[in-house]
Amino acid sequence: MEDTDYGQSAIMAFELMKNDGIPAREAWQIAVEKIFEGKPSSIAKGCPRNVFLYLVGANCKNGKNASYAREALDILDNMDEFDGIYPREFWRNEMNKGEKCYNNQVDVILALKSKGYI
Repeated sequence: MEDTDYGQSAIMAFELMKNDGIPAREAWQIAVEKIFEGKPSSIAKGCPRNVFLYLVGANCKNGKNASYAREALDILDNMDEFDGIYPREFWRNEMNKGEKCYNNQVDVILALKSKGYI
């Protein structure tokens, strides 16, 4: 699996929640501020944050990112191996999103799944 900044953010945020008891939203904010220091647009990006919050049960909204997360997890659950998967290719080829704009949702899903956190 490709190591990505949003994937690293998701892992760091999850571990802050698990090890330090920090609430999900705050943990995400801490992680992205550290990893994307000096990049406010990357820190504020909503799609990866919303997928993270959905996956850890902190976001009850049933929006498009929650739908993407469920779809990706269904596909991953039916795959024997997902090492070597590139998130953007997974989005385009496995989820059949083609030209739909990719906003790093799969980075978060693959990172948490690869660590056994989801």
